[in-house]
Amino acid sequence: MIRPHGRADVRRGWAFARAMGSKALRARSLDVRLLTTRAMKYSSSVTSSRRKTRKAHFSAPSSERRKLMSAPLASELKAEYGANAVPIRVNDEVRVTRGKYKNREGKVCQVYRKKWVIHITNITRDKVNGTFVTRSRRGGRWIFATGDESPRGLGEPSRARARARMRNARRVVDG
Repeated sequence: MIRPHGRADVRRGWAFARAMGSKALRARSLDVRLLTTRAMKYSSSVTSSRRKTRKAHFSAPSSERRKLMSAPLASELKAEYGANAVPIRVNDEVRVTRGKYKNREGKVCQVYRKKWVIHITNITRDKVNGTFVTRSRRGGRWIFATGDESPRGLGEPSRARARARMRNARRVVDG
């Protein structure tokens, strides 16, 4: 029976295992291997390395940044459409959730994917020459405030979900 040990117990145990002979030594090495293995990944093609995932994130093409810059829906919209987050786009109504402009609502006038920011119409700053400039907001600092007229197919079941429902219905009928 191999029981799990703490890190210090594993280090102390090698001398004991050597003294007990080869069987104890093999059991001890198996014990160490069990402790040092990581949890299994979901996909072997995706890396767990922090360095590589950060590089992939910050050098992502615009098509991937669209999904990465998704914004969560307000709780009433989540209940209505059955989705948690949606990619952000121009003319969406959003509410700022962090920082100096918290709880301010406005319309998205620009999505600047290269800089990972959006510009909101009601959030502006005065320049020295008297003109107004929209302030940029980074991701994770806004949520969708109200649904627009075309909620991008939210509420309608996707083809994949519809197929899954059909499969489950067939299993119930057959089983």
